[in-house]
Amino acid sequence: MTEALRFLWPRSFQPQTRYTLDVVPGPSLFDGFCLLQASAQEAVEDLQDYYDDEDKLPTLARVEFTTSRYPTFQAHLAKASTQPSTRKYLSAGNPLPVINDLLTQYQTFQSPYTAKQAELAASAQQVIATAPVDPIKLTEQKTILKQKRQETETIWQQFSSQVSMLFDRAVQSLGRSDLTRAC
Repeated sequence: MTEALRFLWPRSFQPQTRYTLDVVPGPSLFDGFCLLQASAQEAVEDLQDYYDDEDKLPTLARVEFTTSRYPTFQAHLAKASTQPSTRKYLSAGNPLPVINDLLTQYQTFQSPYTAKQAELAASAQQVIATAPVDPIKLTEQKTILKQKRQETETIWQQFSSQVSMLFDRAVQSLGRSDLTRAC
């Protein structure tokens, strides 16, 4: 199964650190909608035909670039894998009480976000389960979901800023104020 999936994944999208981008003539005529009504075998054949057609197009321009100075991801991570897994720093005092307090505050800050996220997921599941055919009802449910998503995003922003503040306090309690945010 894994080999079959690897075969289907376009070679040009395989992870690498050096890329070549070819500019070819004309718009793409493949929109993917044909795959919606196709069987699995037909979809594979359609994708393979599409990739074959893409490979036949002449190159008008070629751009080569890298995302790393290393030739492979393994080489990119080689130095990181040899670093020690723990680092010890001297602390100005006993940071454990402060860290325990910070963890308690973190859990307090996390609760509203987790609850709002669960509420959003439940609403989405309800819309999926009921799948109204009435366009007016569907529009209403989309509006409600959009509102819940915005509320969840607002609570996420609050939670994120609170966690940043907690991080700053944690690193200061460890005597590493050089790790706090600059702003």
